[in-house]
Amino acid sequence: MSTQKLEYDASLGGEVALPSNLPTYHYASGALNEIKTMIAEAQKPVSSKLIFQSLPKHMRRRAMSHHPNRLPRKYRSAHKCQMAKAGNQPVAPKRPSRKYRRRAKNLMREYMRRQRNHIWLETHIWHAKRFHMIDRWGYRLAYASCDKTYRACYRASSEHCLVQDISFYSCVQLEGSLDQLRTGFGRLTSPECGLGIAAKTYMSGRREGSIQLFADSKYPSCALQRVLFMWRPEQQPENQTRRTLWLWLHPAGAEATIAQLIKVFQLKSTKQERLPLPYDTDALVPSDALSKVPLSVESVEQQAEGSNKQPLRFWTYTKAFERNRSYANADTGLQMVHIKHELNRFRLTGPRAQCVLAASLRAYRKDREDGAPDDLRLGDTPGQALEPADYCEAALQLSSPSELLSNLILSVNVVDPRLQRPSKRSKAAKPAASLVNAAQLHLSQPKQPPHSDLWDPEFRERLSKQMMAQHKYNQLRSLHAIVPGQRCDFEDQLQPLPLLLIQRPGSQQAQYKRLGYAAGWDVIVPARYGMVLWQTLIMWGARPGGLREFDSVARESGIDHYLPDTVAAAGNADSQGASCSILPAATQQALQLSQAVGGQSICGAMAFASA
Repeated sequence: MSTQKLEYDASLGGEVALPSNLPTYHYASGALNEIKTMIAEAQKPVSSKLIFQSLPKHMRRRAMSHHPNRLPRKYRSAHKCQMAKAGNQPVAPKRPSRKYRRRAKNLMREYMRRQRNHIWLETHIWHAKRFHMIDRWGYRLAYASCDKTYRACYRASSEHCLVQDISFYSCVQLEGSLDQLRTGFGRLTSPECGLGIAAKTYMSGRREGSIQLFADSKYPSCALQRVLFMWRPEQQPENQTRRTLWLWLHPAGAEATIAQLIKVFQLKSTKQERLPLPYDTDALVPSDALSKVPLSVESVEQQAEGSNKQPLRFWTYTKAFERNRSYANADTGLQMVHIKHELNRFRLTGPRAQCVLAASLRAYRKDREDGAPDDLRLGDTPGQALEPADYCEAALQLSSPSELLSNLILSVNVVDPRLQRPSKRSKAAKPAASLVNAAQLHLSQPKQPPHSDLWDPEFRERLSKQMMAQHKYNQLRSLHAIVPGQRCDFEDQLQPLPLLLIQRPGSQQAQYKRLGYAAGWDVIVPARYGMVLWQTLIMWGARPGGLREFDSVARESGIDHYLPDTVAAAGNADSQGASCSILPAATQQALQLSQAVGGQSICGAMAFASA
């Protein structure tokens, strides 16, 4: 029997009595709440000071209130919240130093990021330091020089040499039967527009042609653009049933033209292919067998006939990466490849383009150590066929490009253009006038057509991979060149460079502009060699130009690259953000004629008028 213990005050008449035991969990719960309250008060003291003011004096830094990074890391978020409540935004972080941004890995990563939306040409870095750059047709292109060079560029195009990078032109390769190509392009054009794509003068591959394309069977309406083309040279083109063709498309209407080619030739993309599986009902197909060359449908059908003729099984092969878009027609065997980032095209305009090319290019010869050509005296051997290298050097010694056959194609292997670069920029010397006779040169053309290794995609890829980088070349020069400007032994081991030279006749309208104005050369260069040749041309006195000069030279020549009713003109107007409101006089006459003949397009009306 338990009795209550009386407290000391019970004797005084009090009623307070303490229990004999105490539950600890009630005491702990009350103490826990008190501890939480004390910790909360300690962490958030009631004070009018800010975070950076509550730090000890030895940890304070100048301008802490504006630069949160000067505070310890654990106080930065709270300090930013206080600044946001007060309406003061922290100072933007300082941009990394130029030395940090110019590091190799950071620089290349930045270049790749900036090329996501717009493609850069090989000469982009060179142009970006000297030209105003604009976004046009999915590319980042040079528009005009930062200097006042409008009149200087016109003088260069008429008296000296103007060089432009037109590598933004799209190259499309078609390979198939000659009859199929002739029939397909017959649906995209008309004989009233001039010589067709299968004309005899172009089939040998010695000349480049141009043709106006329209939508499928829509002539004279729905004009696309004017296309440059060239055939791959063959030894006996009349006996070749399968030919290869290059089309050079302006980017303003390239996609529309490619869509029409796909429609006419009934092509399908090769990014995904439906291929038959080897017939085996008992075992699964190993993964390594799928990566090999797929079996043909005929071979699989033969296997199926011996196995109770069960239905065929197929699998879809998808290419993870496709550098160049390719299309094919399985029934006719015709193939189309959109070649990108493998070829560069430079345009030299002016009478001194001959001198610049002659000084920048030197034919590669294995039988001559120094590679220096002999003096070409065509008068001693009239009518004798020359070698391609000798003929090219003789053609470049003429006074003007307009003295040669129009749209002539020359193929030549040259030494690395870095070996032909002068020590300082200077104008190329004009050759002697009596050295080469143009009339005799026409009778001395090479017997073989202008074959070039640039037509081989594997060779182009191997050539780009084996090129010596400019940084390594400079390092070897600094080690081996005892006398500045003297040739080194390692330079003889540099691989030769195949080029294609295409003559442009220039203006042919004497009533509008003098004959031969804007005559020059187009040079097709493989990938990675574009900047090498570009700098050599600049060092020999060629004046660089941009899109402004591309339009001004065409306007002075009486040529309209963007006829208002073509797809290319619509794409160009959309990219510029303005429509073509002012038309040239020739275009206005063609527009009036098109209305008179029943609403034909301007291209068709001009062809109708010329006929």
